[in-house]
Amino acid sequence: MEGYNYIVACIPGELVIEILKKLPAKSLMKFKCVSKSFYSLISDPFFIESHQKSYITQFFVNRPRMTYYRLSKSEERDEDLATCPLEYLDQSCFQNLRYMQSTNGLVCLWNDLGDIAICNPFIKQHVFLPFQQHKGSTFYAIGFDTTTKRHKVFNAEIFRGGKLICSIFTIGIDKSWREVSSYINFRPTDDNCVCIDGVIYFVNNYIRDIVAFSVGDEKFIRRIPFPIKEWPLRLFNFTPLLVETKGQVAILGHVYFNFGKIALYILNGTSEIEPWKKY
Repeated sequence: MEGYNYIVACIPGELVIEILKKLPAKSLMKFKCVSKSFYSLISDPFFIESHQKSYITQFFVNRPRMTYYRLSKSEERDEDLATCPLEYLDQSCFQNLRYMQSTNGLVCLWNDLGDIAICNPFIKQHVFLPFQQHKGSTFYAIGFDTTTKRHKVFNAEIFRGGKLICSIFTIGIDKSWREVSSYINFRPTDDNCVCIDGVIYFVNNYIRDIVAFSVGDEKFIRRIPFPIKEWPLRLFNFTPLLVETKGQVAILGHVYFNFGKIALYILNGTSEIEPWKKY
């Protein structure tokens, strides 16, 4: 170990961090056992966030199985990208969880009965959150608070007549769910949301717009209309997909009545009239 300590002491701390950021999650879990300093560094929320930003993590859901993911470093060539089965999610304890949503490599799984699990399939760990008894249709989403570096799980329960009750759970902190303000008309879809810079953006099927929820402030902060003359009120199956591109909110979908073309709109302004740029 004396030789190891000498080598590590000769490497600048900044370089050690950059090297560790390039490693996959499974290797980092093993490196936690190297020393107390490595354990402290790899467990630090700021390091975890910077490591996540060094990788592109995309989940491709093959319903109803939820079986595929794709993980790649941003600088790798296309031929180096890997597509692998999410075998960890095939465990019997997840079999009754029908819905899925993911943020920063964490996967949120739930069902209509009130069971919900948060999984990290890359290091093969999971936790079940406190059971919630539901009387209406329910939706969950996991978000990241950029200030506290904590993940929070958002829940919306919609009752007959349109009544909405929202609650929040901070992973690693809360022991029970906390109700939060829900003054808007809001009906989210099962998996059409994205979390960017501490804000969860939802496609709202009640009024057909996009609703923004601040994970840190735990409140709704903005409503964003769909692009003008694009995706008006229409059938559910034609709702555009909400995605992230280069750290910005974007919506992707077939051009209205023209299924030979795909439209990509990126949110690039605060205008309530037309905040989108078309590509």
